[in-house]
Amino acid sequence: MKTWRFALLLALAAFGSTHASEPVATTVRNEQGIELRAWYFAPDVAAASHPAVVMLHGCSGVFSYSKPNSTHSNLQKLFVEWGRRLSRAGYAALLIDSFTARGHDQNQCGNGSAGTNEVVDRAFDALAGYEALIARAAYRVDPNRVAVLGWSQGGSTTMSVLDISTWPAVFKMGIAFYPACGLQNAYGGVRGSTYAPYSPLHLVFGTDDPFYTSGYCQTRQQNAIELGSTEFKPMWAYLNADHSFDYCTATNSNCSTADVEAKASADPYVMQILGGL
Repeated sequence: MKTWRFALLLALAAFGSTHASEPVATTVRNEQGIELRAWYFAPDVAAASHPAVVMLHGCSGVFSYSKPNSTHSNLQKLFVEWGRRLSRAGYAALLIDSFTARGHDQNQCGNGSAGTNEVVDRAFDALAGYEALIARAAYRVDPNRVAVLGWSQGGSTTMSVLDISTWPAVFKMGIAFYPACGLQNAYGGVRGSTYAPYSPLHLVFGTDDPFYTSGYCQTRQQNAIELGSTEFKPMWAYLNADHSFDYCTATNSNCSTADVEAKASADPYVMQILGGL
């Protein structure tokens, strides 16, 4: 179990460095034969090998204003923030764009089952990210120390790709910010869920998030426990925070004080979890 001192050192590593990698555009090809846009953040720490994180965007896409500019460089600030944070702490990070290569709208929020499927299609994307990280010698990534980190729809993909009976067991852990645990009724649906993660799965929510209050994630978790799984870890929920709370850096019409405070706590908390890689 981590001591408070280790947690403090980890937080300082994540937030105190003055250097961080900038995103480098690249591509990865998944097993469906789709070549996906991706952005690589190099670790800002010298080491023989590095832990790594595959990052998965939410339903609003990877780009600001939900559509790419002419150079595909206008990434959402949240993902650049996380890429830099991971870089400072010595992680390699790879952000995957699941929408552009498929010709789908860059905002798929509210699409239901239409568009890119977060349970299957995006799971292939996450695995492609893993393969790219370990295959490229210049990245120096330890294949046994790779996590998957997703937001909202990408959080649902994070859950899916860790299912013990469906996907290769390549990720050491998964962290999902506010996923919708309906998962397109896959894995036996919610009530009859057969879902169980093969490695530690951590979910982070605000208590005012409809995805949290629906109880779907709690039901999936309880079913996994009853199936004998010990890897679906207790959910972490911030009081009065809403969906996408970690986009909030200041209080405004879209961001409550609870959202801002939740972000300030959640970011170092997630980095502490990643310290287990």
